[in-house]
Amino acid sequence: MSEQNNTIKFRFGIPGFEFLTKFKIADIEGYAPFRVLKSTEEPDMSMLILDVNLIQMSTDIKIPKKDLKKIRINGSDTGMAVYAILKYDKDSQSFTANLKAPIVINSAEHLGQQVILDDNGLTVNYPLNLV
Repeated sequence: MSEQNNTIKFRFGIPGFEFLTKFKIADIEGYAPFRVLKSTEEPDMSMLILDVNLIQMSTDIKIPKKDLKKIRINGSDTGMAVYAILKYDKDSQSFTANLKAPIVINSAEHLGQQVILDDNGLTVNYPLNLV
């Protein structure tokens, strides 16, 4: 896959970083299943992410159709990946996942978006328990 094809376009940026629209997802050698969402425009901008399917949670994450359409996903979730941004808490020495605002990727079209969900069952600081 060429350098261009690896780039995921976030047409609206990511909240707080609207000026950054091009990212890549990279594996972290020796730390699977954790991955990094890295800006190709700002080398110091990266976020630790994890596939939400690997997080034990009691509530399913449902992405509204209107948000899926923005990244050209219609009906089928084939080619769709959903990630949670992780945060490390130094005091408790543990990770939490932001389930309230997942990163949704259309792998086939190389499009992405962070979606803010209106679901009180989800939190921005969900204690991380891997499957």
